[in-house]
Amino acid sequence: MCKPCHRHVHRIFKERELAAQFNTIESLMGHPIIKTFIDWIKDKPDDFYPRLSRRKNR
Repeated sequence: MCKPCHRHVHRIFKERELAAQFNTIESLMGHPIIKTFIDWIKDKPDDFYPRLSRRKNR
């Protein structure tokens, strides 16, 4: 997983959620917020590093 995606995952989910529910790449990619981010970042240059705001409340 690239660093921007890794940061985004930790921005969206708490550690407990990751351990219990989103502990595979497939389960993460199935979540609509993560899917939207992946669709957005996939066309960016390899050296692109987005600035992320604070954790979102879901």
